[in-house]
Amino acid sequence: MHILFALLGAIGAIAFFLWRINMGVRAARELADAAGEAANLPRKMRFRSRSKKRGVDVIDDAREAGAVILYGAAKSAGEVDSLVKAFLSEAMSARFNVDAASAAELTARAAWHLNSLNDPVSVLNRMTDLVASQAGADALADLDAVMAELGEGGPVDADAFERYRAQYRRRAGLGSR
Repeated sequence: MHILFALLGAIGAIAFFLWRINMGVRAARELADAAGEAANLPRKMRFRSRSKKRGVDVIDDAREAGAVILYGAAKSAGEVDSLVKAFLSEAMSARFNVDAASAAELTARAAWHLNSLNDPVSVLNRMTDLVASQAGADALADLDAVMAELGEGGPVDADAFERYRAQYRRRAGLGSR
């Protein structure tokens, strides 16, 4: 009988040690998961803060801001058709030093940003300031030149287009026409 108790005691001791090793492995896994989450926390927080903003609020590239400004000028003049989009893409390709596919993508993103807004003028100041800080006064003058070419096409709503362009020129510090 004493051999049976010794055998049961040995099995119990082995089971206890296996249980303690299993608990240690679980604790190590939880620590590794927590360390992974802590390392990922800054990226996760940046994503959360950006996901709560409108599309135009996350723009931080001068080219994309310029595309929004130009598309906003076209949208303020009336409906933006495929000819106007092609004109904007060509102008961006020439002035932003990007290929035609990238210029078309910039035009599409600008359309996406502005189609959710009622008034393209609402983001004009922020976009103009972004272009001014990243690309300088020459880029602001180039955008105005493209707007002038766009206006020569006879926009549908010339008054709204001129108001948009005048506000842009004031914010960009380009003076009056």
